Amino acid sequence: MPSAGRFYPADMKLHIRAARAQEIRHWSTLNERDMFDVDDKLNHIMQNCVRVQGNRKMLSWKDILEEDRIYMILAIRDLTFKEGENKLQLNKQCGACGTHNTIDIKNENFTRQELTPEIEKYYDEEERLYNISTRSFGVIKMKPPTIGVMQIVTKYITKKQQEGGYWDQSYIQLFPYLHTEWRGLKEKAIFDGEVDFNGWSEKKYMLLYRIAEKMKVGVQPDITSTCTGCAEE
Repeated sequence: MPSAGRFYPADMKLHIRAARAQEIRHWSTLNERDMFDVDDKLNHIMQNCVRVQGNRKMLSWKDILEEDRIYMILAIRDLTFKEGENKLQLNKQCGACGTHNTIDIKNENFTRQELTPEIEKYYDEEERLYNISTRSFGVIKMKPPTIGVMQIVTKYITKKQQEGGYWDQSYIQLFPYLHTEWRGLKEKAIFDGEVDFNGWSEKKYMLLYRIAEKMKVGVQPDITSTCTGCAEE
């Protein structure tokens, strides 16, 4: 996975199975223009096709990182369509020679985000997260967001939008990195955190924002391939 498992318990095991007819039918109702519906459909596949085990702690698919989810979804897809009968492909014309190339969208064709030494020096092998010591704000614990935390945040945003309420986008972007456990997390905690956020100094916000940006462990949004005609990238 893009995270290489570094933010999970060392004894954690993941099992996947192929999607069944019922899950495929549910997926087929996806509304691509509604990002909340896309998120819900992805999580439906995760909930039904992924099993997580740990020796020392009860684990769930919600403990999987949001940025590892695309890898899991594509792995389940490959297992479901073993014969390649439902391929995902991009068609791209080479700018150098004009050859039309067909590129498969699959895990091995993605480029992963590289974590820099600047953020890696804070990684705690025992706690499986980043322990960041600061002069002004003490020790701050952060890690890439899990599906479980993001589910609660998404529910909070949806509710605010339906009620016509205000929510601070800059705060919501940081919240999932600062709250590493989804169990017991309530929407009130998000609201209370937003109240506290309003009292942050500009220095504290910029520090945490830069750190969160550096710990993205997913895949690059672009796929790189070699032209079949002239071998240009």
